[in-house]
Amino acid sequence: MTTTPSLPSLVLRGRNATARFESGSDPVRWEQDGCIARIPLEAIETVRGLDRTIEIVLTTAQADRPAAVYALRDAAAPAVAAFSAAVRARLPERAADQPRTDGKDLVVTVSGRTGRPLPWRVRAIAAAVAVCAAIDVTVGVLDGWGNAGRGKRFTSRSGKRQVALRIADMTTRTTNDFRPSS
Repeated sequence: MTTTPSLPSLVLRGRNATARFESGSDPVRWEQDGCIARIPLEAIETVRGLDRTIEIVLTTAQADRPAAVYALRDAAAPAVAAFSAAVRARLPERAADQPRTDGKDLVVTVSGRTGRPLPWRVRAIAAAVAVCAAIDVTVGVLDGWGNAGRGKRFTSRSGKRQVALRIADMTTRTTNDFRPSS
């Protein structure tokens, strides 16, 4: 086996997945649909970089069985070339007559959040909602404190009765039957 120099950590982000290959570490970390798969180099038969798509083909024990393939789409073409070259350089050398193990048996999958941050639009909307809620609460508290001691008189439209309501009490009522008296 040839010794390769230490490579930097590589992260490849595509539309459907994220692949990570750390320098000095053995497995390729594959994050997709909320699951994290650790693919050891012994489980990888080959890596194909096809323009903006990368495919990691796993080994199979039986020649008649199709190999499992991890595919990442819509990544930058130079990043795909660098990632596939880095993984290919670290693959163990195998003799043609050497028996293969199923790569799917060597892959360890963990469920969980991928750690990918929320898109900036979602964060901006959440921040705007939080600011509006804070302003609403502040205005409500200050308005309630400003009118707490002063009851205002309101009369019904028929003029038959007068009802004394506080501003804070009126906010809980849903009727429009009251108008301020002059």
